[in-house]
Amino acid sequence: MTDSREIDVEVGGSIGILNAEETVSESRRVFVAREKSAQKKIDRRCAVREWVAWKTFKNVLFFICLTFLIIQSLEFFRIYYTYPTTIATEITVAKDFRLPAITFCFRNTISYKDYCSYESHRCERPSNVEKFCEKHPYHCYEDTSNLTIPKKDSSTRRNTQYYLFEDKYNDDEILFQLYNYTSKKRTFVRDVENYGQHLKCYSENLHLYQSNSIPKIQEINYNTEMADQIFWKRLLPENIEPFYPPDTPQIFVAIHSPHVPLNPVVDLHPVMPERGYIIYVQLEKEEHLLPPPYQTNCKDNGPTKDAKEFNSPNSFQMCMEMCRSEYYEATIFCKSGMSMISSVPTDCKRYLEIPHLSDEQLVELEDKRFTCFQNCKQGCLKLQYKYIVKELKTEGKGF
Repeated sequence: MTDSREIDVEVGGSIGILNAEETVSESRRVFVAREKSAQKKIDRRCAVREWVAWKTFKNVLFFICLTFLIIQSLEFFRIYYTYPTTIATEITVAKDFRLPAITFCFRNTISYKDYCSYESHRCERPSNVEKFCEKHPYHCYEDTSNLTIPKKDSSTRRNTQYYLFEDKYNDDEILFQLYNYTSKKRTFVRDVENYGQHLKCYSENLHLYQSNSIPKIQEINYNTEMADQIFWKRLLPENIEPFYPPDTPQIFVAIHSPHVPLNPVVDLHPVMPERGYIIYVQLEKEEHLLPPPYQTNCKDNGPTKDAKEFNSPNSFQMCMEMCRSEYYEATIFCKSGMSMISSVPTDCKRYLEIPHLSDEQLVELEDKRFTCFQNCKQGCLKLQYKYIVKELKTEGKGF
């Protein structure tokens, strides 16, 4: 029978035995470490690329802004050395005075006596001659047995307008000798107190359009006590017989710039009968704008030999009126839109209800008118006048 024995054998050194889980964990740590190292390198390269791109963008943006700054600076210095950048106000004593335009407007150029002698069927005897003479003594200086006055009706207004337009029965002695109206420019303006009626006007020193004529200039005499008034004119309307009773003004006067048409609503001053007048005129403002190449965008309104009459307006206001007139002439085939009409006025009311053009054509003409307005420029010379009208009582048979 054999005995079983246990024999212990000791081997020099040590033997370590690792299980499977520990081996896997160690391998994973090594792999993660390598992966992190590679990711850091990739992140570092990406960061460098982003920095380079951002730096490049900032440099490009800087150079673009610098380029625009240099361009603007060069443009500024060009304008600075080309045009004045400061406004200098210099007050001087003028030696010459640019005379204004003086315009006289008439409702009628025929006396009531002449009218009733030619148109007796359009005149009538006052219902109460005694009261009429008390109120209007001018009509009763002579024999009143055959006294007649014009009827105040539409027929009389039409006739007087016809005489006015065609220069019929003009009082030649007064209009064309005493006031020398043959040398004045004739125009027609609206009668704001009578719808559809016009006044006939005669203007002195009127330059609404550019031409070779030169506006009048008067030398100022500082040796007189009236030097501050510069210009004055005496009116004696008693030399003109009225058409209607003298409580109705028949004559109007306007003082305005030679380059600007008068405004019949604002500028016309009535000249009443039985009074004399003295008009004192001062130049309130004379403004000079620099013509091109200065950027004042003004138009030289001085005399020129090349300009054609009625084609080149002498002021912004006249240019605007010409644009309106061209529009009305194209749409209703009637001349309108002008304050001072050089030809005999046309009744445009009968054209208004006639549809001449289509909507598309009207829109096109309106656009053309607007473009015309935009092309109007202020005159390089602007004149504003201030005047005072003083009444003087007259004696005897006065108008």
